Amino acid sequence: MKQLLRSRYLATLLVTGALMTGLMQVANAAILYDGADTPGVTTADTFIVDYDDTSTGNISLSFGSAGTDYFRFDTVNSRFQISSDLDLQSFQLINARVHNVSVLADVPSCSAAGDRGKKIYTGASTIANVNGAQTLAANTEYICNETNAAANRWVETGTSDADTLDGLDSTQFLRSDTSDNFTSGTLTFDAGTTVTFSPTTTVNMPNTASDTFTVNNDAIDGDSSTLAFGDGSGTILWNDTTGNFTLNNSTTVSGTLTSNSLVVNSGGTVDLNLNQVQDLRLENVASLPVCNAASTGRHLYLTTQDGSNPPGDYICDGTNWYKSSVAGTNNSLRFQAVFPDSVNRPDGTNNTGTLSSAYDATNFRNYYNWRSNNAALQDLDVVVDVRLPEDFGGWAASNPIQLDMRTTSTNTAQNQLDVSGVDTSGTAMTLTGATDLVSSAANTWTSQNISITGGTFTAGSRMQMVFKFHGIKAGATNYMTDLNTLRLNYIRKSP
Repeated sequence: MKQLLRSRYLATLLVTGALMTGLMQVANAAILYDGADTPGVTTADTFIVDYDDTSTGNISLSFGSAGTDYFRFDTVNSRFQISSDLDLQSFQLINARVHNVSVLADVPSCSAAGDRGKKIYTGASTIANVNGAQTLAANTEYICNETNAAANRWVETGTSDADTLDGLDSTQFLRSDTSDNFTSGTLTFDAGTTVTFSPTTTVNMPNTASDTFTVNNDAIDGDSSTLAFGDGSGTILWNDTTGNFTLNNSTTVSGTLTSNSLVVNSGGTVDLNLNQVQDLRLENVASLPVCNAASTGRHLYLTTQDGSNPPGDYICDGTNWYKSSVAGTNNSLRFQAVFPDSVNRPDGTNNTGTLSSAYDATNFRNYYNWRSNNAALQDLDVVVDVRLPEDFGGWAASNPIQLDMRTTSTNTAQNQLDVSGVDTSGTAMTLTGATDLVSSAANTWTSQNISITGGTFTAGSRMQMVFKFHGIKAGATNYMTDLNTLRLNYIRKSP
């Protein structure tokens, strides 16, 4: 209490003296702090600057008259600043953290000599466009080297160890004085670098599921990579555009050759020495290429219908492609009047007329001829028994039934032909374009195409085709219906 009264008394004298003398200067003035007999000393536990919290900028303790040396608090950014280097006199820095940065705005400058040695630690996300060119990895410590290019001024500091060189641990160096392992990462040799293996050197990759030796792993489309042997005359080339390996010399395989694609250049020969070829697939094409002398013997597989060529395996004879197996080829059952295994069958109504066979010497055709002397339309059926062959695999995709016929007129009220049938299960088959058939022009042989749209058809079994002839006599004219040729077109299978 006595000290407190004395301090207040001194302060009162100072203030009173100043008021009495106006702008009075006090030489060698000193401030006695509360509880102290020595100027500049206080026995209090706390010294408060800006006790009224009115500062909006820096709160500083300055040293020297120039005011350039200071220790201050930046109230805007809530951090302390020191104007000069800090010498800890060999004492420790405890519980300190490297400058944490999370976004681009947090990253300090790294462009001048005064920035060299700055350290930062990134947050959970990468930070792009640092220095306009660099991307910093997440959760990584960096140190500034402003002499580097903009894309790598911030350098990863690596691990810290008692035996380190520029952030690298001594165990991370490959040594030549003993066996060593390169455990991870990428070992890159720049352009112009030569790696030489002395004679008897062994490159050993233990037998593990992950053994891979990669050449030219830069993922550039269109690149080619070459392994050269001896004086360079023997090479294995990988063409990234075609996806093929090219061996430029004769190759001997003493064991098993497994390949997704094996291409032999023109004039080359693959001699299997009477060994087997297993799991071999022919070249697959969607359309047949040119067949000429240079491709004689070429063997391939057509995957889709190509014009009149059905899918299947083909071989080139130097001029044309031929299917090397019957499966998938087109074939026909052909019948000329009078049809074998046929019978005439009246249906019981309006069947007055004459069915005969005749010959057209002008068009060189033998045919059925139906004529009636009745003024009402008369008809007669011809039923043909057909046994499907053992190689029958299904009907042709187009025009499975074709026939050549002729009528005196194009009027269906005077003459016409109707076609029907029974499948191998004894059920009426479904046909399209099979009724009211007449010539395209009066008394002219015309080819008719009929589609089969439904039915059951089993190779080796019997089916029936039924042809109903119609005709009348009007005045002195007999309107007749003639039938010459029947063709049943089908796709073959291997019998």
